[in-house]
Amino acid sequence: MRQVILLFLLFPTIIYGQNNYSFSSKKTFKKAESEMLAGKTDEALVLFKTVVLEEPGFSEAYLSMSKIELSKNNYKKSLEYAKKALKNNKVQYSIYSQVGKSYFSLNDFDSSSHYFYLAMLYGANEASDFYVLAKSENNQKSFKKALKNINIAIEKNNSISNYYVVKGNAYFGELNFDKAKSSYEKALELNPKQSNLYSSLAGVELENDNLEEALKNINKGAELAKGNEKITFFLLKGNYFKKLGELDNAEQEFNKAFDIDPNNTSTLINQSAIMIKKGEYENAVEKCSEIIDIDGSRSEAYFNRGIANEMLKNTDEACSDWEEAFIMGSTKAEEFINSPTCNE
Repeated sequence: MRQVILLFLLFPTIIYGQNNYSFSSKKTFKKAESEMLAGKTDEALVLFKTVVLEEPGFSEAYLSMSKIELSKNNYKKSLEYAKKALKNNKVQYSIYSQVGKSYFSLNDFDSSSHYFYLAMLYGANEASDFYVLAKSENNQKSFKKALKNINIAIEKNNSISNYYVVKGNAYFGELNFDKAKSSYEKALELNPKQSNLYSSLAGVELENDNLEEALKNINKGAELAKGNEKITFFLLKGNYFKKLGELDNAEQEFNKAFDIDPNNTSTLINQSAIMIKKGEYENAVEKCSEIIDIDGSRSEAYFNRGIANEMLKNTDEACSDWEEAFIMGSTKAEEFINSPTCNE
């Protein structure tokens, strides 16, 4: 309950325009706020709905409804209510922030960034706003922008572990692995119980070919990981073995991850890469097609299928796959598109 209370205390309450509402709707709104702060979100939601039935322009109620739905992971509902709040109040920065958070939760990072910038134009200045904006920009591969905004968040509050994780991810995206490592280590210092920090550090060490250090972090993180979190460490350990050239051991680790979640596309991509290295090209094509059926936005699936198709002498299919991967942002696919294979 304490987490629920803190969640809502972090969001500023709008007072703009309340004098235009009826006395009874304001009274119900106050009661709903009390229920929300007490962690009784279902009861609060009912009361907020009563408010907007009486006063359809009560933007504060819609904003609170959006916060509740976001806390329940009902992201589409959260966005719907946030936009209704915005329709009735276009000058309150916390509404723009809420729209941005809702879009972020729906993985629409372009829209999320757009609304956070609008929020800042209207005065948003919370560390948490710059934090979510930086996360959105990392997901858009706008790493320089992400670094700028996460540094602002850290200037405002340097005690939040996740802020340094986002900073590390931005540096990792820029291939600055030393600074990424430093940021992850700072995050770990602030919160040594986060298994994902060990996976981030292991990823840096693998990129730097510090395999012993990578394995240490993999093992430490695996001890803390629970449920689906274990998938990340099986994948990391598989890549550790792949770097050692121990393909059978790598395959075993990837299969362990597959057993936990057979629809995890990161697992399937790693399995396809091992199949290619072992010369199992037909199986690799099938695996990559399976990934594309699950999530057609994974450029690695098209790239790997292109490699497998090339090895099977399916030149047209290979070039088509690489072109698709390139359109999705795969820089390594460009080399293959421009190769003699695709230009004979």
